[in-house]
Amino acid sequence: MCSRGAAAAIEFEALIWEKIAFQRAKPDSRHIRSLRWDQRIAFNIGWAMRGRQLWLITDDGDFARVARAVGCEDRVRTLAAYERWLGVEPTR
Repeated sequence: MCSRGAAAAIEFEALIWEKIAFQRAKPDSRHIRSLRWDQRIAFNIGWAMRGRQLWLITDDGDFARVARAVGCEDRVRTLAAYERWLGVEPTR
């Protein structure tokens, strides 16, 4: 079952603290600040609009990891997978 909203944001928070604790990232570093913005985007994983599931199209593996953790792995697609689904030529 796909848990939406806060579940993905909380999972992203755990990911951020994992990077700080085990990869020695600095909490005020540019990378961690960028992850804070990603956390806000992750809040939208699992939601629907007008009866259609929203997909997040990204090649960022952190989003895929968070989506998998909250049971929404089918809601995050890579650009290549999305282009295959559309039936268009891949971008370069």
